[in-house]
Amino acid sequence: MRVVTCLVFLWFLMVFANCCFSKKREIQKAASQLLEKESKKVDTSTCKASSADHIAKLRIKKKKKEALVCILKSLEINVEDGWTWSELGTHFQEQNENNKASTSFKQAAKLTGKISLHIRTWHFIGPFVVGKPELDGDPLEFHGGVYNASRHKYDKKVKYYTELIPGGEIQWKKIIQKNAVDSVQVNPQINWNDLVSGLGSMAITEWQGWAVGEFAVNHNNENVLIQCLGIPTMFVDGIFLVGDVYRRNQYWFSVPLTHGIHTLYAKLRTKGTQVFQCNIKIAGSDIFEVHLPQMKPDLLDGHVIGQVIPIPVTNLQSNKWIRHMKVTLASQSYGAPIDVRQIEHSKHFGIAPGQTIPIIIEIRHTEQAGNHQCVETRDRKSVV
Repeated sequence: MRVVTCLVFLWFLMVFANCCFSKKREIQKAASQLLEKESKKVDTSTCKASSADHIAKLRIKKKKKEALVCILKSLEINVEDGWTWSELGTHFQEQNENNKASTSFKQAAKLTGKISLHIRTWHFIGPFVVGKPELDGDPLEFHGGVYNASRHKYDKKVKYYTELIPGGEIQWKKIIQKNAVDSVQVNPQINWNDLVSGLGSMAITEWQGWAVGEFAVNHNNENVLIQCLGIPTMFVDGIFLVGDVYRRNQYWFSVPLTHGIHTLYAKLRTKGTQVFQCNIKIAGSDIFEVHLPQMKPDLLDGHVIGQVIPIPVTNLQSNKWIRHMKVTLASQSYGAPIDVRQIEHSKHFGIAPGQTIPIIIEIRHTEQAGNHQCVETRDRKSVV
């Protein structure tokens, strides 16, 4: 019987593996045919540079014909570059050539996954002076805001002005992030000691700026989770998201994204050197996440002081509320029987998309569950 079971299992694995390999071969074949057809329509020798920066610059400047030529030339050099396939898919998507876009994104997903593992290239502009309580001002507003100013991040002739730099002129600077676990360090080359001694105040060491980076989504209509540690706020294609300036490393914020290349605008505000880290992942089938409670009842001489525990819950969905929540005790391994219930007023609040709120539960011994009164005795001890 065991032999038969093992044979059936092996047969199933072989069928499943064959289906996967067959699908990958189909994707590879369709991508090769697309690349061959498109290459015949253009002269790739007219492209002056096929680097990722040059292609991105052409895309931002809306030079679509030139961008397509350089994308195809880049793929001639390295056909296994997933980012360039994402660029090709984005190009066809903007041209409303959906079939070609779909083929390109499928090939990109095969090479690098449904989403970029991290932002490889950041562009920084700053530092600018900042007010002590200022969090939401945009120092580039005079230039059309960061959305317009970042369109010129590859233009070496564009300059901005700040009071913190000798000469007053600054330009966009490129910062490379090698892998997903590395933090990004932004260290403006400023003699802070001279500024502090000249003004007699440490407040001058506080500054603000922007870091702008791009990432690719290779599967359509994905619920993407983003977490940026060390910054107050961020935007993804104009969608406002909250950062995690305290680096708690547990809260994620969801945003609905279509396939294509998207831009993350990280608002920087710090003193001295700015260190931040942005993480990106697909939510998948996860609807919500339950976090460990930060506040718990005290334990004194074997007795639990207090019965209420607020448990943070995050809605990982980007466009749906979570309502009608219910808390039950799944199992209890030892101890006196207890009853767990959600307190009444906590039941009336839903969790908005991307929001984290505490679900307040109450823990009581089963025989005490119906008694909610505390009585003070003469020896000032509270009993239930």
